[in-house]
Amino acid sequence: MPKQYIEIVVALVIAAASGLGLIEAGEYPGESSYVPLAVLIFSILLAVAWMAQSLVSLRRQAVALAIQRKEVVRFLLFASVAVGYGVCFYLVGFYTSTFLMIPLAAGLLGYRRWKVSVATAAVFLIVLNIVFNLLLKTPLPPELIFRLKEVL
Repeated sequence: MPKQYIEIVVALVIAAASGLGLIEAGEYPGESSYVPLAVLIFSILLAVAWMAQSLVSLRRQAVALAIQRKEVVRFLLFASVAVGYGVCFYLVGFYTSTFLMIPLAAGLLGYRRWKVSVATAAVFLIVLNIVFNLLLKTPLPPELIFRLKEVL
């Protein structure tokens, strides 16, 4: 199967998912929808460009897909981590799951300096907290540990 067919299907899936996101983000109140709408529109434009590039490439010459087992395993691991991140996001909270996800994803992608990954995750979360809480005045959902503290 030519690689371009897979690229076209993936680009269509990304465009469709971004379209659904546009519908959801369009319902956000006031100015809180600006950034999600801009990102999703940009995502759709990139998917369309990718699709067009794949179609042009397919007309020139079909490229056979060469998949190595190691790449498939890495992809499945990374996809599992992404799904796990979504589940942890819901169960544990944004900050904890993100703090765990960044070093784990970096390690799966081949980055071995875990101290730098942990520091990057911490700085990212501090900046994100400043942006949401101070600038946008929109707190992120509370962490599980804080919700449990209220119950006790």
